[in-house]
Formats: sequence, C-alpha cells, structure tokens
Amino acid sequence: MGLKRWHMWVGVSLLTLSCLYGYKHALVRAAVNQFVLPPAFSITCLSWSFNAFNKIEITQLCVEHDEFSVRISDVIASVSEINVTKMEIKHRRKASASGGFQARPLNIPLLANRPLLNIDNISVISEALADPLSFSLQETALNEFLLAGDIHAQLSLAGSSMTTSIELISPLVQRYSAPYLNSLKGKLLLTYDGMSAQINADIQAVSAYLKPQCRANTQVSGSLSAEIDLQTPLALIDLSQMQTKVTLNECQSGVPEAYIDYVQSTLDKPYIITLPNQLVMTPSTMTVPKVIATNASSDEIIIQNFQMQLASMDLDFVGRWHHHSNTLGQLTNDVTVKVQDRQFTSEHQIRLQAPQVAVNNRVFHENTFKAKFTAASDLVFDRVNISGSGEAHSNRVSQVDSQFDAVNLAFDFSGAYAEQYQLEANFTLISDAITVQDNQLDDLVIEAGLSIDAQQQLDISVRSSAAQLHLPAGQIDTIKQQFALRSQFDIDELKSGDLSIEINGNTRIDALLLGGIRADNIKVETQGHFNRTLSLEHIVEYADLSVLLEHQLLSQRHPFTITVAEQPIQSLQPLLIGIAPKLQLSSGTINGKIHGDIHTQDASFSAELSDASVLYDSHYVENIITAFSGELSSGEINIINSKLEIEQVRSGAVLSNLSADYMLNAQGAIVSNIKANVFNGQVFLPQFALFSEQQDLEVLLSNLDLGMLAEAGRDAGIALSGKVSGKLPILLNNGAVSIQNGQLYNVDVGQLLVQNNASVDALKAQQPSLETVIGLLDNLTVNTLMSDVNLTPDGWLTLGVKITGENEAQAQPVNFNYTHSENIFTLFRALRLSDEITQRVEQALTKSE
Repeated sequence: MGLKRWHMWVGVSLLTLSCLYGYKHALVRAAVNQFVLPPAFSITCLSWSFNAFNKIEITQLCVEHDEFSVRISDVIASVSEINVTKMEIKHRRKASASGGFQARPLNIPLLANRPLLNIDNISVISEALADPLSFSLQETALNEFLLAGDIHAQLSLAGSSMTTSIELISPLVQRYSAPYLNSLKGKLLLTYDGMSAQINADIQAVSAYLKPQCRANTQVSGSLSAEIDLQTPLALIDLSQMQTKVTLNECQSGVPEAYIDYVQSTLDKPYIITLPNQLVMTPSTMTVPKVIATNASSDEIIIQNFQMQLASMDLDFVGRWHHHSNTLGQLTNDVTVKVQDRQFTSEHQIRLQAPQVAVNNRVFHENTFKAKFTAASDLVFDRVNISGSGEAHSNRVSQVDSQFDAVNLAFDFSGAYAEQYQLEANFTLISDAITVQDNQLDDLVIEAGLSIDAQQQLDISVRSSAAQLHLPAGQIDTIKQQFALRSQFDIDELKSGDLSIEINGNTRIDALLLGGIRADNIKVETQGHFNRTLSLEHIVEYADLSVLLEHQLLSQRHPFTITVAEQPIQSLQPLLIGIAPKLQLSSGTINGKIHGDIHTQDASFSAELSDASVLYDSHYVENIITAFSGELSSGEINIINSKLEIEQVRSGAVLSNLSADYMLNAQGAIVSNIKANVFNGQVFLPQFALFSEQQDLEVLLSNLDLGMLAEAGRDAGIALSGKVSGKLPILLNNGAVSIQNGQLYNVDVGQLLVQNNASVDALKAQQPSLETVIGLLDNLTVNTLMSDVNLTPDGWLTLGVKITGENEAQAQPVNFNYTHSENIFTLFRALRLSDEITQRVEQALTKSE
C-alpha cells in the first residue's frame, strides 16, 4: 500500500513537472515580466532549454522598451559565463518628458558571483545613426569589458560609477568625423557617476580644408579636460593644453599679383591658436572667454566674450584683427558680431597707418585710413542692410610719370537688399596738385553720389572742379564739370555687361591759353549712352563757334568724329587774337569734318572755305574759296592735291583772280600752278614749297601793263605805255628774298614820256648842252625795251633799262639806257597806305558786324 502511494506521488510529480516544462517559456516569461523586469520593460519572446545539467541554451530572447527593442540569439549560459552569439538593438526616438533629465547617483546592481558576459556581435540600428553600429563585447574580468569592432573601448563598472576609455581610431569615431579630417588619433577617458562626469582626452588630428585656390592645413595635438556637473547642469572645459597650428597653402593664387606682397606675411606663416582654460557650457549656452590666433609677429586675431544660446543659435562676441608689417604698416579691424532671433549684425572699426604702400607701380606715402561699417542680415542673407563712412589720406601718391599731392578721400554709404537693391553713397576726393609728366592740375575736387531707389532706378552724379591745369603749351583756368548717369538697374545685366546707362553732362572752362591761343568761357555739353560700349557726343561752344565731337570707346578701337557745321569764319576770330593779333576775319563761311581712331591715331578729314575775306595788318585777301581733304597716319598729315581760288589780294600791287594747287605729304607742303592777274597781265609760279627755308623759284610775267608799272613808281616822274613780259629767278634763303638776273622785255610798241622828273630837270639845269638830247625822251616811241632785274634781301630793287625807239616829233632814233634803284619795301608800304584798301576793308568789316 505504501509502495503504491509512492508510485502515485511520483507519477503525479512527473506529470506536473512535464506540464511545467512544456509551458516553461510562457511561465518564465510571465514570471520575469511580473517579478524581475522594471515596468518599462517586457519580454515578448523567449525560447530556452537545458543544454546540459549545468548549462542553459537560449535560442531567442526579445525585450521591448518604449525607446528600443532587443533581440538576443543563440545564448549558452553556465555558472561561470554567458556567451551570446548575436544581439540586435533597434533604437527609436521618443520625445523627451517635460520634466527633462534629473541627475541621480549611479547605483548599478552588481552581483558578486555571476557569470562573465561575452557577446560575439552587437548590432545597433538607430535613426540617429547613418549606418548600423556593430561591435563585440568581452568581459575580461568581473565588471571589466573590452569592446571591439566599430568601437574600440574599455568599460569598467563599479556600483556608483562607470569608466570608459575610447580609442579615437575607432571606425565609428572616424566615420562621424569632419569630412576634411585626414587623421585622428588619441584616447578619450570618461568617468560617470550619475551626478557628474569627468572627461580627459589626448588628441592628435590633422585636417585639410579645401577651398577654390586655397588649402588650409590644421594640426591639433595635446590634451583636454572637462568637468561636467549634471545637477546644475554645467560643463567646464579646459582647452589650454591643446596646441593648434593652421597653415595656409597656395592661397596667393587667387590674389592679384599687385597685392601679393601685402598678403605674403599673412598667408605664408602658420597661425598658432591659443584656446581658453575654461570654456563654459550649459544645456542652453556656451561661453568662450578668449581665443587668440597669431601669425609670427605680423597678425593677431582675438575673439573675446563669445556667448552662444544653443537652442536658438543666438550668439555674440567681440573680435580684433591686428596686422603689422613693413609693406602694409599697421592695420586694425575691431568687430562686434551678434546673432539674435535669426538676425545677424556686425560692426567694424578699421584703422590703417602705413608709411608707404606700393600697388601697381604706384607708391602711397604717409597714409591713414579710418572707417566704420555696419552690416545686418537674416541668416540666409535674403535681407541685408549695410552702412558705413570713412576717410583716407595720403601725403603723396607717385608713379613713374605722375604724382598726386595731399590726397583726401571721404565717403559714406547705406544700402539694403531684399529681392531688390537699394543704395545711397557719396564720395569726395580732394588733391592739392596732380602732376603728369609736364602737366599739373591744381586744387582738384571731385564729388560723386550714387543711388538705387526702390524702383531700381540707378542715378550717378559726378561734380568736379580744378583751379588750373598747367600744360607745356599753356594753361587752362577754372575747370568745372558735372555729369549725371541714369539707368534701370539689373544685377544680372550688370554682371553680363548689358546694363544700359544714359549720360548727360556739361563742362565749363573760364579761360584757355594754348599755343598762343586764348579762349574765354568755353562750354561743352555732353550726351551719351553705355551698353557694353561707351558712345558720347560733345557740343563745344566758344563765342560764336560750335563744334560737335562724337566718339566711342570699344575694346580695341576708339573711333571719333569732329564736325564743324557751316558757320561764319568770324566765329574763329576770338581764337586768332593770341596767335595773330593783326589778322581780322571779315566775311565767309567754313565747315569741316574729321573722323578717325584715337587708339590707332589715324584719321581722315575734309574742310571747305567759301567767300572768305581776311585782313592782316594792311594786307587784304578777298573771297577765298577752297576745299581740301586728307588723312593723318603714323603721326603724319597728308592733304591730297586741292584747289585754291582768291578773287583779290591787296598788298601794294593788287593781285586778282589768283588760283593755285596745293598738297601736303611727308616731303612737305607744296603750292603749285600759282596764277594771278597783276598790272593787267599775268604772273605764274610753277611751284613753291611752303616750309622750305631755301629754294629757287622762277616767276614768269606775261603782258604786264607798263603804264600801271610806271604809275606804281610815279614818284620817279616817268610814264610808260605798252606791255612787257619776263621771268624773275627768285632765291629764298631763311626768309630773305632776292632776285638775280631777272629779265623784262616788251611785247609790243610802247611810249615813253618823261615829265617833271627831278633828276632829269636837275641834269638839264647843270648841263644846258644836254637839254636837246634829253628832250628826245620827252615823247619817245619805244620799239624795244629790255631790263635787267635784281633785288637784294634788304629790299633794294635795281632795274637796268635799255630802250630803243624814235622821237617822232624830231624824227630822231634814240638808244637810251637807264638804271633805276629803289627800296620796294618802302614803296609797297607807301602804296598800301595810299591804296583804297583801307576803305574797302572798313566797309567789309562793318558789314560783318
């Protein structure tokens, strides 16, 4: 009976154990969820079995939490160790509770006698990670762990603290380092007790930050430490033991060659950065007392009182950049920067003192510069406001062939950008004197204003004045200019060069004295247009003279046209007063045109003079008609063969119907085929070189009226009739005129009459016996008349006259030789004084007034 009961109890027990074992997964999962795990955790899957009497094999274990889920596979657990083949962790982001983080002392429930834990592969997937994290965990001693894989670290657990040592060569750290970080080595040691954390790190890092035309290499080495109070919370970070060196390479390639010398010291030497010993961080703020970057002895950059609101990214700091070098002198930029409510503002105060600065072969001596700038913008620069003012001074600016004395520049501006541009700017430039080669401009003042309004109307005004311009050939007094430029502003058109600008302006010159020409009150009105090329028209007015100048400024050409519309030549009179004060223009018209290229210095020209009459002293030229054209090339003027016609020239002997051909080329100015009527005959000169100091000429005389010749010399008391021809060899030598062996001869029968000749009457009184012989000349028919003609450079004309004829009253043949000498300069002067020219000129000038 007893044995039967025992078998029954054993059977019931085995049946009960069998039922419990069959439901072991559900029972263990329910027990752990109920009595072991905290409420936030739950086991959602469990599959296990006894691998041996002292080992348990867990095929699968799933743990869920609000922020993550864990799946563990293939676990062998024994009394001495737990080996996990695979653990998968999936992290889910969850909004933080309103209460936030609360620091509590760390209390890790560590078992004194538990199995060591080893996990072959831990995989972490999280929205915070770009790629899954994979590593292994090995517990080398109780509560001492070694991590390998994406994280190389050591972890030590104590009941109240946790210490982690992380190698910075870990793939995870390298993966999330900055893309320009070339090398990162070192170790990070973290101690955490729940209330505070201590961080110590040894770092060696090399980075290369690439930008177009510049490469910044940075080397960081040293140690940092941080004390983090999690209750406050507050972090104090000591960076003073970090050594940072920044080297700029190839950054000069983007700098214009003229400025390389000034940036050489700034870019060539490495910058050493000194970091603070107490950087302060809270969950909402970061404060940096001071950061200093020095570049040997030339540059120092200081950032002080840096404060940032981490949530809003608001920040503010003050800074200074100070530069000192032999090439640039001392340059300081004090700056205040603030970001608040996503608005950026910066204020700059710039000061420069430079004994001497050389740029593009220009040398600036004793220079000072002061300026203030303010900029404000949103962080994406959709709305920008700028303003500033300043002044610059240079005692002297010199170049190879020019110099500016006492140069002062003052400016102010304010502008805004919000889809459109608005700008107001004013500039004033003053210089005591500007010297270019042998030219000097005194007391130059230039005032310029620029504005872009809300309708994108661009207006530029420029006003300038100068007291005097001294030139080698003269000077210009009181020059005043004013220009206005207007355009519809478009930034895209400006960048492409398609901006269209209308130009209007005027110039006033009080007095001009050049090459003996004096002109007062000159006015120039200017109109023009710019769109990729500059086209201008200038109307120059002086007295009654008006000239139109048109020109264009192209990339390879500078064409121009000067047009003088038909106008009275009297308008030129004021220009001639200084050149030829005795020259007076009485009537006639002039017109002309010149067109060419200033860049190539080539031009062609044409002009026409009609019915022009001029008076020089008592020489009068009436009704001049000519038209000519030519070109200027390689510095030489050429005039093609042209015609000249003059109705009358009154200069003692009256020349009428004068005509000639003239031309100008590299060989000189030539007047040819000169014809004129004189003494009822003609005079002809084949060729005459205007600017030749020495030349031989041959003047041909044809059918001159002897009666008019005798009348010209009527003081001699000899009257002649008939006509003569001849030739006069004329020698010009440095302005002196002489005639040697000239010849005159009669072309028909003439008549000689001697009356009231003082010399003849005196001879008759002295020798009465000659009275009969001399009486034969009183009325002589001249059959042959020949005369030698000679003229000395001082004006003495000698005529050796030989006459053969007959006194019809006495029926006597006569051979008569007569020598006459007279200064024709005196004679012509007397003729001019007694000529009707004076009356004719006065009448002409009266009509022209």
